[in-house]
Amino acid sequence: MKPTLAFAFSALLLMSSCSLLFDRDRPVPEPELPPITNEGANAFGCRIDGEVYIPRSSNFSRPSITKSYGPTADRFFVMTNNFKNQGSVDQSLSIVIDHPVVGDTLWLGTEDVTYPPFQYERYGFFDDLAKLEYFSSWSEDSLTYSGYVYLTGFHYEFDGQTRFIAGTFAFTARNEDSTQFIEVTDGRFDIKFNN
Repeated sequence: MKPTLAFAFSALLLMSSCSLLFDRDRPVPEPELPPITNEGANAFGCRIDGEVYIPRSSNFSRPSITKSYGPTADRFFVMTNNFKNQGSVDQSLSIVIDHPVVGDTLWLGTEDVTYPPFQYERYGFFDDLAKLEYFSSWSEDSLTYSGYVYLTGFHYEFDGQTRFIAGTFAFTARNEDSTQFIEVTDGRFDIKFNN
């Protein structure tokens, strides 16, 4: 190898090593919530106690978003997972909505309470790595709800158009075995169904 070529190669190697050292000191950018869309963008995100939650897949091709809509039962279900450690679920957030209606505020209650005047099941659920489960709640005494889903779009016909459901959400959830609460805010989803 010619001396000038060896020198150039050594200089390039030295510069790339230096840039790696400097890159370690740069702060890791905070994840951002996806934009609020209404087109079947397959996006989901929210803040849980102020921290951004975005579903992430594992290395084992497990889906980070599982969704279903049963037209007969008129029920929408979405479960999101955050995989971080060797394919195990670190966090999971789910929303269940019976009788989804676009343009209405759909109040969230608990998984086992049907509440007047609707008689529908609608709730939010969060499970963290510590295996603490948090449910949205509804108080029969005060007729108050702990959160909502607002649907901005819903198309499920087999007519060649993109089939999707989109909206925003927020809720407060309580751990059933304690007095711990979490706040789910700035929620948004735009989920595409397979055609």
